[in-house]
Amino acid sequence: MELHWLVHHQRLLACHLCQHQRAFQHQRAFQHQRASQHQRASQHQRASQHQRAFQHQRASQHQRASQHQRAFRQQHRLVLRSLELDSRPVPLRPTNNR
Repeated sequence: MELHWLVHHQRLLACHLCQHQRAFQHQRAFQHQRASQHQRASQHQRASQHQRAFQHQRASQHQRASQHQRAFRQQHRLVLRSLELDSRPVPLRPTNNR
């Protein structure tokens, strides 16, 4: 009877330890999953911040380029206009040699 109880107790203890171990493994797996999700989320956030910064940079570069282009065209028009004015024939005034 004593031996039977001891075997039973040992089985219960083993089962209990096994449950603990399973629970611990489950907890570790859950923590690992949460950590990797957090890591993925922060990587995604960093990536989107980089992308936003890059898009903003590209947009501002484009804006600067178009401003430069506008200024260049305006300058070009002014130069052409002044050349046109220079190349016009000067009307001869009648001279009064009296």
